[in-house]
Amino acid sequence: MRPVSNLLQFPVDKIDIKPETMECSLSMAIIGLRDIVPSIDLFPVNKVFCKFDISGDSKHPVLTNKHAVFSGSADVLEIITIDVSVPKDLQYSPTLTVYVYDNITGLGGLGDRLVGVASIPLTEHCKSLLASLDKKVLKSSKLGASVARVIEGPKDKARAFLG
Repeated sequence: MRPVSNLLQFPVDKIDIKPETMECSLSMAIIGLRDIVPSIDLFPVNKVFCKFDISGDSKHPVLTNKHAVFSGSADVLEIITIDVSVPKDLQYSPTLTVYVYDNITGLGGLGDRLVGVASIPLTEHCKSLLASLDKKVLKSSKLGASVARVIEGPKDKARAFLG
């Protein structure tokens, strides 16, 4: 059995268990919300807004503007962009969670009430993002290698290439 003093010397704070990621942006066109039904019939849903949050990050969620509800539907018509840390191992793909709130501050200052929640796994989106990034990296690395060959070649060719 090891003494306790040896266990306390282990550098736990230097262990990083986060997967390797690449920073990307996810843009979405939010068209609208349909079939909005209040959970309590006493207060109809009047103005809704959405909060978009990515699981596993420390970034602030993105909020839409408040939109009026007519006949159980609200037209949002906004484009939002969220910064996403895309893991290179798709097993750790994040989930986009969408919260829909009803803004009822006009009714005696009750605040916002949660109307609905949806979770969207981003595995397929991460897969396509990584594939497109790999193609860009491959193209840029081929270009960089050809430029390096020209510059490392004879001096007259390098001058001709560089102008």
